[in-house]
Amino acid sequence: MRKQERALSRLDELFLFADSPMPQKDYLLKKQQISDKIASCQQLLHRLEQKSLFTSTLSDEQFVFRASSLLLQKALRERRIDVQQLTADVGHPALKDFILSVIESIVSKDGKVIELTFRNGMTHSFRYDA
Repeated sequence: MRKQERALSRLDELFLFADSPMPQKDYLLKKQQISDKIASCQQLLHRLEQKSLFTSTLSDEQFVFRASSLLLQKALRERRIDVQQLTADVGHPALKDFILSVIESIVSKDGKVIELTFRNGMTHSFRYDA
Protein backbone atom coordinates (compact mmCIF):
# COMPACT_ATOMS: atom_id res chain seq x y z
CA MET A 1 0.00 0.00 0.00
CA ARG A 2 2.87 2.39 0.79
CA LYS A 3 4.39 1.58 -2.56
CA GLN A 4 1.14 2.57 -4.32
CA GLU A 5 0.85 5.78 -2.28
CA ARG A 6 4.43 6.67 -3.20
CA ALA A 7 3.66 5.96 -6.87
CA LEU A 8 0.61 8.22 -6.69
CA SER A 9 2.70 10.99 -5.16
CA ARG A 10 5.34 10.63 -7.88
CA LEU A 11 2.67 10.64 -10.57
CA ASP A 12 1.27 13.91 -9.19
CA GLU A 13 4.77 15.45 -9.16
CA LEU A 14 5.43 14.22 -12.69
CA PHE A 15 2.17 15.68 -13.97
CA LEU A 16 2.59 19.02 -12.21
CA PHE A 17 6.33 19.67 -12.45
CA ALA A 18 7.78 17.66 -15.38
CA ASP A 19 9.74 19.42 -18.11
CA SER A 20 7.79 17.61 -20.80
CA PRO A 21 4.05 17.73 -20.07
CA MET A 22 2.12 14.53 -19.49
CA PRO A 23 -1.25 14.30 -21.22
CA GLN A 24 -4.09 14.82 -18.77
CA LYS A 25 -5.90 11.73 -20.07
CA ASP A 26 -2.89 9.48 -19.32
CA TYR A 27 -2.49 11.10 -15.92
CA LEU A 28 -6.14 10.52 -14.98
CA LEU A 29 -6.10 6.88 -16.14
CA LYS A 30 -2.91 6.07 -14.25
CA LYS A 31 -4.14 7.93 -11.16
CA GLN A 32 -7.39 5.91 -11.21
CA GLN A 33 -5.47 2.61 -11.50
CA ILE A 34 -3.23 3.46 -8.56
CA SER A 35 -6.19 4.73 -6.49
CA ASP A 36 -8.05 1.46 -7.16
CA LYS A 37 -5.04 -0.56 -5.99
CA ILE A 38 -4.83 1.53 -2.81
CA ALA A 39 -8.55 1.03 -2.15
CA SER A 40 -8.30 -2.74 -2.63
CA CYS A 41 -5.31 -2.88 -0.26
CA GLN A 42 -7.27 -0.90 2.34
CA GLN A 43 -10.25 -3.25 2.02
CA LEU A 44 -8.02 -6.30 2.41
CA LEU A 45 -6.35 -4.77 5.45
CA HIS A 46 -9.74 -3.94 6.97
CA ARG A 47 -10.96 -7.55 6.44
CA LEU A 48 -7.81 -8.95 8.02
CA GLU A 49 -8.17 -6.65 11.02
CA GLN A 50 -11.81 -7.73 11.46
CA LYS A 51 -10.86 -11.40 11.19
CA SER A 52 -8.07 -11.10 13.76
CA LEU A 53 -10.35 -9.16 16.11
CA PHE A 54 -12.90 -11.98 16.16
CA THR A 55 -10.37 -14.81 16.47
CA SER A 56 -8.31 -13.27 19.29
CA THR A 57 -11.16 -12.28 21.56
CA LEU A 58 -10.99 -14.19 24.84
CA SER A 59 -13.65 -14.32 27.47
CA ASP A 60 -12.66 -12.96 30.87
CA GLU A 61 -12.65 -16.49 32.26
CA GLN A 62 -10.29 -17.75 29.55
CA PHE A 63 -7.98 -14.79 30.06
CA VAL A 64 -7.80 -15.35 33.82
CA PHE A 65 -7.18 -19.08 33.30
CA ARG A 66 -4.31 -18.41 30.88
CA ALA A 67 -2.79 -15.78 33.14
CA SER A 68 -3.04 -18.13 36.13
CA SER A 69 -1.40 -20.91 34.14
CA LEU A 70 1.50 -18.63 33.23
CA LEU A 71 1.97 -17.56 36.86
CA LEU A 72 1.90 -21.20 37.95
CA GLN A 73 4.49 -22.18 35.34
CA LYS A 74 6.73 -19.32 36.43
CA ALA A 75 6.45 -20.37 40.08
CA LEU A 76 7.28 -23.98 39.27
CA ARG A 77 10.49 -22.94 37.49
CA GLU A 78 11.72 -21.20 40.64
CA ARG A 79 13.59 -23.24 43.25
CA ARG A 80 11.52 -22.22 46.28
CA ILE A 81 7.75 -21.93 46.17
CA ASP A 82 5.83 -19.81 48.66
CA VAL A 83 2.54 -21.72 48.71
CA GLN A 84 0.56 -18.90 50.32
CA GLN A 85 1.80 -16.37 47.76
CA LEU A 86 1.22 -18.84 44.91
CA THR A 87 -2.35 -19.42 46.08
CA ALA A 88 -2.92 -15.66 46.28
CA ASP A 89 -1.43 -15.10 42.80
CA VAL A 90 -2.96 -18.04 40.98
CA GLY A 91 -6.12 -18.78 42.95
CA HIS A 92 -7.55 -21.99 44.34
CA PRO A 93 -9.26 -23.26 41.13
CA ALA A 94 -6.10 -23.07 39.01
CA LEU A 95 -4.00 -24.67 41.72
CA LYS A 96 -6.57 -27.44 42.19
CA ASP A 97 -6.68 -28.09 38.42
CA PHE A 98 -2.91 -28.36 38.34
CA ILE A 99 -2.76 -30.77 41.28
CA LEU A 100 -5.53 -32.91 39.81
CA SER A 101 -3.67 -33.07 36.50
CA VAL A 102 -0.46 -34.27 38.20
CA ILE A 103 -1.62 -36.46 41.11
CA GLU A 104 -3.63 -39.66 40.62
CA SER A 105 -4.35 -40.42 44.29
CA ILE A 106 -3.46 -39.41 47.83
CA VAL A 107 -3.55 -41.87 50.73
CA SER A 108 -3.67 -40.40 54.22
CA LYS A 109 -3.87 -41.79 57.75
CA ASP A 110 -4.50 -39.78 60.92
CA GLY A 111 -4.34 -36.54 58.90
CA LYS A 112 -0.89 -37.32 57.49
CA VAL A 113 -0.12 -38.12 53.86
CA ILE A 114 1.11 -41.71 53.61
CA GLU A 115 1.33 -42.11 49.83
CA LEU A 116 1.12 -40.03 46.64
CA THR A 117 0.53 -41.67 43.26
CA PHE A 118 1.28 -39.48 40.27
CA ARG A 119 -0.41 -39.67 36.86
CA ASN A 120 2.79 -41.00 35.31
CA GLY A 121 2.56 -44.09 37.57
CA MET A 122 5.23 -43.15 40.09
CA THR A 123 4.38 -43.59 43.76
CA HIS A 124 6.00 -41.75 46.64
CA SER A 125 5.58 -43.10 50.17
CA PHE A 126 6.08 -41.13 53.37
CA ARG A 127 7.22 -42.51 56.73
CA TYR A 128 6.83 -40.55 59.91
CA ASP A 129 8.89 -41.11 63.05
CA ALA A 130 6.75 -41.55 66.13
